[in-house]
Amino acid sequence: MYSSSNSSSSSNSSSLKSSEHSIDISIFNESPIKPKSYPIDKEQIQTYISYVKPHYRNIVEKFLNITTHISYKKFKYVLYQNIKELIYYCKKNNITTIYIPILKISKVNFKYKSNTWTIQHLNHYLKLKKSNIKIIYILDENNIPLFHKNDILLYIDDVSYTGSQLEHGIKLLSSKINIKIYILVAFITKNAIDKILKINNTIISPNYFLIKSLKDLFNENDYNQMSFYYISVSKGYEFENKYPIYFDHKLPDIISTYTDIYIGSLLPYPLSISIISNCNDYYKKQIDSYKLKTRNLLYPSCPYPPYKKDYLIKYNEIFNKILSTSDNKSIDSLLLNSISSYKSENISKQKYKSLPKSLPKSLPKSFKYNNKKLIKQESVQLSKKQKIK
Repeated sequence: MYSSSNSSSSSNSSSLKSSEHSIDISIFNESPIKPKSYPIDKEQIQTYISYVKPHYRNIVEKFLNITTHISYKKFKYVLYQNIKELIYYCKKNNITTIYIPILKISKVNFKYKSNTWTIQHLNHYLKLKKSNIKIIYILDENNIPLFHKNDILLYIDDVSYTGSQLEHGIKLLSSKINIKIYILVAFITKNAIDKILKINNTIISPNYFLIKSLKDLFNENDYNQMSFYYISVSKGYEFENKYPIYFDHKLPDIISTYTDIYIGSLLPYPLSISIISNCNDYYKKQIDSYKLKTRNLLYPSCPYPPYKKDYLIKYNEIFNKILSTSDNKSIDSLLLNSISSYKSENISKQKYKSLPKSLPKSLPKSFKYNNKKLIKQESVQLSKKQKIK
């Protein structure tokens, strides 16, 4: 494990090896990289719809119009509301030390993962606020420190859809610790919340953005119509349990959202019309490569996650096989198998100086600053007038 105080400079950080992997924890004190802007292109929506079969156009247009784009500004605002709440919770409960587990639970190197990027935002905010909260990183589940009564274990990330990976990470340590587990996920689904709260001694930061599934957003008739369209044009990918949302810092893969619609791959060949600004030209360049087009469903390359930098792909071996396969049906089969493996594994996914001072005018309606805490085995009451400094 490694202890890092936010009052210290990043130059005091060092590298420490656990039994499984080497981690240079200085990366957590780096300034988070700002993503580019990728808003929805309204003109491209109309162009896209014009190529859809007439009897599906109304429902496809409705689907595209209810898709939520989260700008980086909105993402930071929601994230910082949750960090403010964390600071208040620590102050109220005399907590001065936070433990953050950095455990190897997937094949993806930790420095290319979204929670590392989110931890960078946390440290940046704590530094700006001159917080005296001390952070200790746990690098090995078999090397657990002795906790004090008022310490907490923090799991922090940008978004959670199924909650499976988060649940797995929590269970790795929950049986070995006797302190409260604080979950800070800025964007999260009800399914993920329900799954996490089944674990004893967990607290979920209350100021999250609740992500709604397509089934929650559509009435039954619209949902069925959209499913008919999707099934008729897709390659057999699952329609249910997905969320029509994407971020400036990432387009979720086809497991979590309708990636194939957003990148334009469901339109008849050789059409490729992405409704995401600044992505259309990128995906058009790949229109003649069925293999690259298919690969983007599991690993979308636009919007490109800023924290992945030059990291090319999550599963190089799988997609090397895909790219070397000439039979398109074999490519589809490999992709579906890789998605199955991806699900299984997840159960075992420009610098800035100032903070946003006000709520963005266009913050989605589904965001609610919720003072009713979703807390298990604990009740924390706050006055609505309470200011968090």
